Amino acid sequence: MLTNNSPKLAIMIIFQIACLKLIFTYSDSLLNFSTLNYRLLKLVIGIGAFAFFAYQEIQLANNHD
Repeated sequence: MLTNNSPKLAIMIIFQIACLKLIFTYSDSLLNFSTLNYRLLKLVIGIGAFAFFAYQEIQLANNHD
């Protein structure tokens, strides 16, 4: 399981946890319409970043050097 990519993988997992926190922090308070656009932007950024890091993890997992 431990490869040369393990440090990269660990960093990506940490970033994914941060993205999840961002997603859950702003998704439960979307009913406040005064800051809806700002919260929606953060939610989209969080989901996009999470998906990006998940894709990168899959790429790292597929590259067995």
